[in-house]
Amino acid sequence: VLSILAVHPAAARAVAHGSPCPIRSFVPRTPHEWHYFVQLAANLAVHCPESHHMLLTAVQPVISQVQDTVVDDPLMGSVVLFLANLARNPAFAPTMRASGIGELLLSLARRKDTSEIRRSVAESVFIYVHGADETHPGTRQLMDEGLIENYCTPLLRCSLDLAQFRHMVPFLNYSVLVLAILAGRYPGEILPLAADLVAAATIEPRSASGCREADEEGQCLALATLARLAVDPGHRPALREAGCLEAARAGATSERAASRKHALNVLALLTGPRGHFAAWSGVAAAYGVP
Repeated sequence: VLSILAVHPAAARAVAHGSPCPIRSFVPRTPHEWHYFVQLAANLAVHCPESHHMLLTAVQPVISQVQDTVVDDPLMGSVVLFLANLARNPAFAPTMRASGIGELLLSLARRKDTSEIRRSVAESVFIYVHGADETHPGTRQLMDEGLIENYCTPLLRCSLDLAQFRHMVPFLNYSVLVLAILAGRYPGEILPLAADLVAAATIEPRSASGCREADEEGQCLALATLARLAVDPGHRPALREAGCLEAARAGATSERAASRKHALNVLALLTGPRGHFAAWSGVAAAYGVP
């Protein structure tokens, strides 16, 4: 049932809006019940953004225990994945900031004495919520502690290879979104990942469960991120060498309108006499990226 809800939006919405709704009517009592309850909430969160407030309220009792080592690691890892599904909705990010979830996940991400399965994608959740906020020191702290080389790079490469990262297989769109947000503030530090972003932009969407939609969105975000990097004329030689022009030409024929727009923008920036920049504005406005 959980796998069906993960890939079938209509089924997920039917459960979220059903009567009685299992999220509202069932109260987990054991760690085993909580584990499946959180997985259910995580799958519903992917397809039912209108239910995010309800889902967050339902899972709140275990969210505060993310750093409680008495509670088992797999459950806490599932909680972090659930929060990632909420946090990547830019309209819900203010709620998560106000609730202090970003701070909680930052603390978890910086605790190296905790297991990988427990930390899961805590860094991603924090970046989704606070990454564009120039007044918050957390992103710079993570960057100084090796966020790009120790987290973003292996996360993206595992997404490209459908390989495990911290005991789960990350979807491409979730991984690239971290870089898309960081590129707004730290484009020079994202530039070394240009070849990986090109690989994401040109990937053939895969048919594995849930992958096609994630890959298509990941392609779009990768092109937007490459466009953001290309704004700086000093980055353009490295982008050309990484294959960015070829990726943009391929993206210009995409069936996805947003991908075409970003691809054409990359081409304009890399080949035009002065370049222009418009396509990034949609991503920037959504996530508050400068």
